[in-house]
Amino acid sequence: MKKFILAIIVILTFTSTVNAAEIRIQSAHINDNTNILSISGGVTDANTDQNISITVSPLKDGRYDIENVVYVGQQAISENFFTLSFPIELNEGYYVARIGGNDIATPKYLLIEHEGSEYSIKPGDVNADGVITSADSALTLQYVLNKASVNFSELQIYLSNVSGDKEITAEDAALILSKVLNGMFPFRVEEYGYE
Repeated sequence: MKKFILAIIVILTFTSTVNAAEIRIQSAHINDNTNILSISGGVTDANTDQNISITVSPLKDGRYDIENVVYVGQQAISENFFTLSFPIELNEGYYVARIGGNDIATPKYLLIEHEGSEYSIKPGDVNADGVITSADSALTLQYVLNKASVNFSELQIYLSNVSGDKEITAEDAALILSKVLNGMFPFRVEEYGYE
């Protein structure tokens, strides 16, 4: 009898994972005059009581800093679309907005610069030129081999940590190269977020 119950639990867990919703960010903008951050997007496979939540924190040690969250908000979605708008006071530096919600398979991240510029997070694009290439992998490996001679910014630390652990290693460089060779290759941070 115990084996049968265990099999049912495994099947229910698998079914729940397959039907998880996914977020698509369509636009994000900070109005320089009002300091209002607006994020719009859609949700695939949304459930009937789907909520979208957002938390914003300073970029610290190349990652989202859950201990220093400066904004938390939540909103129900309408017809698989959402727009979150809220006032935000940012000091000098970079901030990370984490967008998730109930039954969301993988939260999305946006990087925000205090002047009002917005960039989509693209893990693996270490030189921030908009595409992931072997140059990003090589730059990550140079950093791993000789941190004293390669000075990474907070942004570069964040973008190169594609394994999602607490440090940048040769594994991150190899994973970036895997993404170059196969654009559909998923980084762990895209699937599971950061530790």
